[in-house]
Amino acid sequence: MLSQRLRELGERGLVSVERRRGFPVRTSYSLTGSGRALRPLLIELYATGEALLTMEPSMGVKQLMGN
Repeated sequence: MLSQRLRELGERGLVSVERRRGFPVRTSYSLTGSGRALRPLLIELYATGEALLTMEPSMGVKQLMGN
């Protein structure tokens, strides 16, 4: 599952792949510029998820978002 996901991210230009010769073959993955550009969005999604987990049931999403 992980290798499939990494392959898909590579196809979308978010991850670059470097394979090194030898035994065993070693593969390194790194974020491309496009992948790094997603960092602020992912941080905000994480923070929103954390806030939703700690939110009281009576609170609405508008209160969470500051509206």
